[in-house]
Order: sequence, then structure tokens, then C-alpha cells
Amino acid sequence: MSANRRLCVADAAGQLCRLGADGNLPGLILFEVLTPSFGVCGLSGPIAFLLGSVMLIDTDLPAISHQLRIMNIFRPPNIFFIAAISSLIVSLAGAPVAGSQEVQDADYSLTLKECVVLLHGLSRTDFSMLRMERALEESGYVVANIQYDSREHVVEELATLAIEEGVQICREQNAKRIHFTTHSLGGILVRYYMHINELPDLGRVVMMAPPNQGSEIIDVFSRMPGFELFSGEPAIQLGTGPGSLVTNLPGVTFELGIIAGNRSISPFFSLALPNRDDGKVSVESTKVAGMRDFIEVPYSHTFIMQREEVIGQVKYFLRNGRFVHAETNSNPATVIRDAVLSIGTNN
Repeated sequence: MSANRRLCVADAAGQLCRLGADGNLPGLILFEVLTPSFGVCGLSGPIAFLLGSVMLIDTDLPAISHQLRIMNIFRPPNIFFIAAISSLIVSLAGAPVAGSQEVQDADYSLTLKECVVLLHGLSRTDFSMLRMERALEESGYVVANIQYDSREHVVEELATLAIEEGVQICREQNAKRIHFTTHSLGGILVRYYMHINELPDLGRVVMMAPPNQGSEIIDVFSRMPGFELFSGEPAIQLGTGPGSLVTNLPGVTFELGIIAGNRSISPFFSLALPNRDDGKVSVESTKVAGMRDFIEVPYSHTFIMQREEVIGQVKYFLRNGRFVHAETNSNPATVIRDAVLSIGTNN
């Protein structure tokens, strides 16, 4: 099976796991297999063996390819599962993002060509940002969805490799303003790069679930043998101790909006995190001095970038430099729609 095909299956698996985690498929998600990859979803018992080997959220871990060979033993049941996954891919690819139409109806025409660089998280791939990519393109942005190997280099090297690739793509498209939208580790790459470099055409930055103050999970699990082998070099730099790279970075001076999740589907990891968390990073750890706006959403670390409300908030911040803050008991999607529509009528 080709690498691209494995990633397609993996992306479908992520969508299926997200549906289960939201309660739309009750009982489907019994637990998340908590590995340092920060995003492998598995099911208990025999289902875990059959589905967990194939249905993996996008990841660049090389060991996954070996699991696919094992699954050849179970060709008959695989046919049914692959057929179900294929059907899911078709339905998800063809269906519009729920709640996005209201925002798209009021999307403004970009007076200058603007570009958004997307940076995925630790041990993830650009497939995890595909839904965000499509939504931003539909809103008129040029999008550079960057694939980088988050396990092979330290943050200092990744920041240069990933960000300069994105900036080059944007400038080749004659973009006059370059924004960034990141998930998890991607936000740390932007912070480090902007700390030592200047980007004259920098626009706004939205970080989803960034470990800006580190993650206690790294403190706990980094002491386990083989942690760096599975998680890669950058993971070690994301702890909360005095030697952590993130805790030694200064505050930000660019326009930054942070979206933090406060729902966990990783109860075991959450035991290591204080207060509210998304299963990987605590809400408080996402914050950083100098941020322009901050908002919490009821989603997990693994799937936050694929949620309709989050995509709407990203688009709104890139346009306005602030988020839409819902009143108590308000429907977030309705609040985003009404706010965007009101701006359209006031112009």
C-alpha cells in the first residue's frame, strides 16, 4: 500500500474516531491508545487488533507500515472494514463543513492577496490540516499546508525548514500578507522562528492547542525508555522544566489568537495535567504573554483543528484580529454567523 493511500485511510480513521468521541457512535470509542505519538486511536479487544492496525490517525511513525502487513492475515474482514472506510471518505469529502456555509456567505473579498501557512502538530501530517486548508481556500486565501518530519529534527531546525518553505510558497503566489495557523508543535515553531527572525509581510497567527508553557505529559513520559525513539527529538523540548525550550522563549509581539481545547478523550494523560485540559495540554499552558485574544472550545487536542466552530473562529481572527466570544448558553456557530454577517452589512 502506498504512503498516500495509508494516509487517506488514516485520515478517514481520524474522522470516524472523532464521531465516536462526540457521542454520535455511542460506545465505539472505549479508550484512546495513549502513545507518545499524541494521536493514535485504538479500540479494545479484537476490534483493537483489526481496526487499530489500519485505522490510525495520520502519523509519520515508520512502524505503522509493519502493522499493515500483519493485517494481510485477515483479508476477509478487512474487505468489509475498508469498504466502510471508503464510504466514509466519500461522504466526508463531499459533505460541506457543518456551520461553515453561514460564515462563507459573508466571506469578504481579499483586497490584497493573502496566504495562510498551515503547520501540523507532533508526529502528525498535513492530512490533519486538510479540512482547514479547504475551508480557507474557499474563503479566498492562498494556502500552504506544510508537511514536515516532526521527529527527525529539533525545534530550532524544524522552524527554519517548515516556515521558510511556507513563506516561499506564499511569495511565489505573490501574496502580500502571510498568516499562520498552527496545531500543537506547529505553534512553537512559529514562536521560535519569529523570536530570531523578522517577517515584514507577517499577518496574523492562530495557534490551536499550543504547548506554550510546555506539557506535564512530557515531564512524566520522557523518563520512560524509548520515549525519544517514538516521539522524536522535539518532544523532549516541550516539557515544563527549566531546560524546556518553550519555557525559555519570550512572549510574542505579533498578532496572536490562541484556541484551547478543554475536553479530553485521554483520561490517562489527563491525570498528569492540572485543571482543565484537552488530553495533551492544559488550558493554562496554551497561553503566552502578548497574545491578542484567547478562547476555549469543548474539543480534544487530537481533533480540535477539524471542528467547524474552530475553523470558523480561525477565519474570523485572520480577518478581524479577534475571536467571537459567545455569551453563556449561546450557540457558538450562530454567534460566529451573526457576527460575520453584521460586519458584512456595516461595510
